[in-house]
Amino acid sequence: MIRLPTYAAFSLLATASAAYYAFSSREQFYPAMVYLSTSKICFVLLLNTGLVAMCVAWQLARRLFLGSLREAEVERLNEQSWREVIEILFAVTIFRQDFSVSFLAMVAALLLVKALHWLAQKRVEYIETTPSVPLLSHIRIVSFMAFLLTVDCLFLSNSLRSLIQKQEASVAIFFSFENYGVPLHLIRELYETFRNFRIRIADYVRYRKITSNMNERFPDATSEELDV
Repeated sequence: MIRLPTYAAFSLLATASAAYYAFSSREQFYPAMVYLSTSKICFVLLLNTGLVAMCVAWQLARRLFLGSLREAEVERLNEQSWREVIEILFAVTIFRQDFSVSFLAMVAALLLVKALHWLAQKRVEYIETTPSVPLLSHIRIVSFMAFLLTVDCLFLSNSLRSLIQKQEASVAIFFSFENYGVPLHLIRELYETFRNFRIRIADYVRYRKITSNMNERFPDATSEELDV
């Protein structure tokens, strides 16, 4: 099986050759870019280079923050990946009008980020159940979670900005709720729980105010008052 560095080197070489041919034959920037975007071979090479870049980013993030993966993590990754791919395929049927290369790139990036989230969750579970964990492992997992939070915020802000600009139902809705998905059928229960909690807090505060000066408002009865 071909290794990733070898495949990445051949992919970059092929893409660089296509770009060199485009700029040497057209001699201007705009015609060269038109050729790269309209030529099927160049388009496939560019997509392949993007895929290689994502694979390299995956390997770098995994080695930097996680190190070697355990069997349980690999198994969890395989199970969740197939399930997520099926869910995304169903979502694609809803937003057929937005299907494009940028949409495919966002889907691939979303899968990459979610896979990193699954690995982070599994690694946190492993650290919580392991009696002695090196300090470096704690530093790496905290840094990893901060990195994922930053990526999620960027992804969410980009989706919301696209949604606000278009002002219509688009695939940005799917990407906005994919990172922070809350089941719609639980929104009512969440609201009722929060409302009841707020009422109980208000009742407790009112009770504390009433009982704070009970001794002053109702002093102890004297012996004369008891005799009467």
